[in-house]
Amino acid sequence: VMADDIVRVLYGPGYSASVPVFRIYLFLVPMRVATWGVIPQAIGRTRLILGASVVILVTNAAVAIGLVHPLGIIGAALAGPISVLVAAGYFLACVRVITGFNVRDLVPVSELTGTMLVAAICAIPLLGVRQIGVPPAARLGLAAILFALLIAPALRRTGRISDEDWSHGTRLIRRLRQKVSFVGEH
Repeated sequence: VMADDIVRVLYGPGYSASVPVFRIYLFLVPMRVATWGVIPQAIGRTRLILGASVVILVTNAAVAIGLVHPLGIIGAALAGPISVLVAAGYFLACVRVITGFNVRDLVPVSELTGTMLVAAICAIPLLGVRQIGVPPAARLGLAAILFALLIAPALRRTGRISDEDWSHGTRLIRRLRQKVSFVGEH
C-alpha cells in the first residue's frame, strides 16, 4: 500500500517508475518465508535442491523472455516470483512423494490465507494515509504506527498470535521502554 512512499524515501523521487517492479517483488516475501529445501537436505536428497535451481533458472528465463516483449520491465519482474512459485511447487511435489504427506499437511493454506486476509483488512486505512498532504517520510511513519496499532490486536484477536508469543512481545516492549527511559534520564 505504501510502496510509492517507501521508494521515494529510500531511493528518491527519480525512482518512482520502479514502484510497480517493487510491488511485484514483494510477492517473493511470502515465498521466502518457507525454506523449501530443508526437508530434502535433511533426508540426504540434495539433488532435489539442484533440481529446484534448474527449475528456477529455466522458468525465470522462459517467463522473462515470454513476457518482456508484451509487458516490458514488468514482464521481466514477474519472472522472479513466478519461478520461485514453480520451484515451491516442485519441492512440494517431491516432498509429498518422499514423505507421503499431502500438500495440505505441508503448507497450512487456511492459516496463511487467514493471516493475509487480516493483514489486508488492517492495511485498508493506509489507503487514506496515502492521501495526506505531508512529506513521504511522515506518511510512512504514520502508516507504520497505524498499521502496528491495527495488526497486533487483530492478529491476537483472531488467534494468529499465541499467548506465548504475545507474552514475549509485550515483555520485549516493556524492556525497550525501560531502556529508552534509562537513556532519556542520562
